[in-house]
Amino acid sequence: MSKQRASIFSLLFAASALASAPSQAADPAGLTIAEQSDKCMAEVALERAGLTLNCTANDISLAQALLLANEDGTEPKCDYPGAPITFDAIYTVTSSATERYDIGLWFSSDGDPNGDGALTGKCNVATLPTSGAGGFVNVDQNTQPLDTCGDISSRKGSNPLQPIIRLTTACVDPNNNGSLDLPYCTSWRQGGSNNTCTGPLDAYPGAPSKCKCETNFEVNIEVPPAELRVEKTAGKASVVEPSGSVTYTVKVYNDGIDPANGITLTSLTDQLVDSFGAVTKSLGSIFQEDKGTAISSSSCAMDASIQAGNSYTCTFTTQVTGNAGDTVTDEVRATGADDRGNRLSGDAQASVSITDARPDIAVTKSADKTSVDEPGGNVTFTVTVTNTSPAGTQDPITIQSLVDDIYGNLSGQGTCNGSGNPYPTALGYGNTYSCSFTAYVAGNGKDKTSETNTITASIVDDDGGAPYSEDSNPVTISIVPVGSEISVSKQVRVGAGNWTDSLDIDEVYTPGTTLAYRVVVTNLSRVDAVTISSLKDKVKLNGGSYGEPVDLVTDCSLPFNLAANGGSRTCSFSLTLAGDAGDSHTNEVTASGLDDDSDPVSASDSAIVRFVDVPPAAALTKTVHEALVTFKLVVRNESTAEDLYIGSLVDYVYGDVLDPLNPAVAATNCVATEVLLGESYECSFQVLVEIEPSLELPQTSTTELVISDDEGTDVTPNPSDSVTIDFK
Repeated sequence: MSKQRASIFSLLFAASALASAPSQAADPAGLTIAEQSDKCMAEVALERAGLTLNCTANDISLAQALLLANEDGTEPKCDYPGAPITFDAIYTVTSSATERYDIGLWFSSDGDPNGDGALTGKCNVATLPTSGAGGFVNVDQNTQPLDTCGDISSRKGSNPLQPIIRLTTACVDPNNNGSLDLPYCTSWRQGGSNNTCTGPLDAYPGAPSKCKCETNFEVNIEVPPAELRVEKTAGKASVVEPSGSVTYTVKVYNDGIDPANGITLTSLTDQLVDSFGAVTKSLGSIFQEDKGTAISSSSCAMDASIQAGNSYTCTFTTQVTGNAGDTVTDEVRATGADDRGNRLSGDAQASVSITDARPDIAVTKSADKTSVDEPGGNVTFTVTVTNTSPAGTQDPITIQSLVDDIYGNLSGQGTCNGSGNPYPTALGYGNTYSCSFTAYVAGNGKDKTSETNTITASIVDDDGGAPYSEDSNPVTISIVPVGSEISVSKQVRVGAGNWTDSLDIDEVYTPGTTLAYRVVVTNLSRVDAVTISSLKDKVKLNGGSYGEPVDLVTDCSLPFNLAANGGSRTCSFSLTLAGDAGDSHTNEVTASGLDDDSDPVSASDSAIVRFVDVPPAAALTKTVHEALVTFKLVVRNESTAEDLYIGSLVDYVYGDVLDPLNPAVAATNCVATEVLLGESYECSFQVLVEIEPSLELPQTSTTELVISDDEGTDVTPNPSDSVTIDFK
């Protein structure tokens, strides 16, 4: 029947596509969609025209309604009594008169609770198309150009007419014959009362009698009796093989809209069904009063009453059994009777899957040490996998892989899955597999102070299920910072000689000797770079105490960096030193800074310069600087008659030699005296002769004697004598 309806629907759709748009909503193919209104024909006529209808005429009638399939090809169907339904139908509209205007089709949408067709209550309202295939006309269009409501006319061959109308109504069956009752009214107008009609609600009767109503017009849509709607849910979606307890919730609905039509439950039974719905096992009643042996507990009560629009909920618990991969479908069936004596039933299913009893393993990881010094060291890790699958399954397992989150897949590393120790393919319950591998754990103790890694074991059991993975305990290896170290080498040399940390040089006096120094700073740390920010120098002399350190000025700009593991820098400077034999000059330099862990580093070294004795060497030039000259004077009395008297002894250079106060004479023993006849008088005087560049040599000194006799007569001429002094 649905194929026939679909075919008719298709044909009429094609025909309707040529029709012009009706006054109310329509789809592009000419389908008229009735306008929904909270008022029906009598209420609209009273409001708009002040008419109180009696509907005694019989000019316009509906002969039949031909149901059409839904647009998806399905047949319109009522879900339950009172449920709303939307459907399309071809209505045959006939007229017993020659010509009538503005035909109105009023359909009850609320099930006609007032029993008057479509006079009162809620309605769907439609008018006829005004033109197009199917004979639709608008007879009064010339006199009423704004009129949009179709007419019916035998003169124009437009009687009967078959519009396609879509409406929504309530599924009611007051006469209980199983088909949808569609109460309706028709309205029309005739000459003299033909007002302009511009929409469905304008299509009210032209006079109180110009209408017809029918309460038992039927459409071939089945209206089922009140039906039990059953929902069933499982408290869990799955149980682990081989079985598990599941609590199901059952909810039974009375979806009827008639508040007087209650339902009494007469039975609730449970059964297992296969994928085709065939019963595989009956679990019997789930009522707590007579529950079957398969039902462990139940809250479902016999003779539960469910009023219209209400529901009843209860639970029961049973054991679900099966193999891994099975799906167990449990179906509950509810039966009862409504207040009209109709037997009702409904069922619902719920499925629970049987999952594989997951294999279980214990994965442990250990290391042969807990720390390594930076920059790293070898660590041997050991991993063990134990089959700890739950008791009752005890499936042997296959190790598919062992993967370290840092060192990757362990297959082939160390003894893991290597020759003589392959991964087991059937590790029995309680048994253990163990292997070890060695890895280098690296770090600098600053950016990386530790390393934590975990091993993931992937296995399958003999049921062929999905792989199962388990992580080991994490193992942490600390990376211990090693204190950084630098070395300082200080050396000295003189001239182009060799560099040395101990130098002997000849004693030297101011301004001294200029010596070259160099300082070599080397980073001894294997990992850390070092930044040197200070070079300090201090000095001690002859083994004494060092003086205060001062900034050392070299050809190196501070700070400077030293790369790890041997990076070095040479800094040079010079000093001028002076000292006596046995003196020593010790010069100590200290380099300090920070490594890249911000730890301080420092080192010192010194160079010593010793002054050694130089054998003496001299040149002698001897010259006369001054001389003490002794002059000896001998005075002889050569007189033949008398004694002589010395009155004066005067040296032309040195003055009076008889004067003991004469500053030119250093000493004298000459005195004024008598010289007896025939005798001599001797004396001497000394003078200090200074040899100066202005002194002309040789120098002649002449001494003159004044002598007289006893009569006072001087000897003439005065005796004198000269001596020449020359220094060779």
